[in-house]
Amino acid sequence: MAVPLEPEFDKVFADKPVPGFHESDEVREAAEALIAAEARLAEFRGFEIRWLLRVAKRPADDAELDALVRVVRVPALYYELLHADLVGWVHSWLWEQLEDRTRAAALAHALAHWTTDENARLVPVRHDVSEFGWVAKRWGLWYPSHVLFRQQLQLFETEPKKEIRRLRTVGDQP
Repeated sequence: MAVPLEPEFDKVFADKPVPGFHESDEVREAAEALIAAEARLAEFRGFEIRWLLRVAKRPADDAELDALVRVVRVPALYYELLHADLVGWVHSWLWEQLEDRTRAAALAHALAHWTTDENARLVPVRHDVSEFGWVAKRWGLWYPSHVLFRQQLQLFETEPKKEIRRLRTVGDQP
């Protein structure tokens, strides 16, 4: 037997296509401006991306979040329904607290999870410092928990204190 939803839930999400998510012109406009302005994101100019706000309360602990901003591929089965290649979403509580600069950084970070292959197909990109370092260098640290990320980036910027020398392996001549 299905458990009925609370009446407040139906009232809050009655006009939204998916409970907890709704399309956002504000997020779409920010993302489109970002993609148009950033050469590194030019590959997205030929794709249709739908942008949503995820309506939810902020968790007490950020460790409970699976992602602050996410971009996912639309399965082929749903492409005709959504007329989109990708769907991106951002938590509404996060969007409200960010400034334009940090909104751009959040969207750029989410888009950096995708690239195109030699056939111009969208392919996912794994988390890698080199892929996301440009976001931090371009816009700064856009979320407080990125302090550790800053410390990690600084490791790449420091000069080694000692010259690295090649160790000999067995059989090498001195």
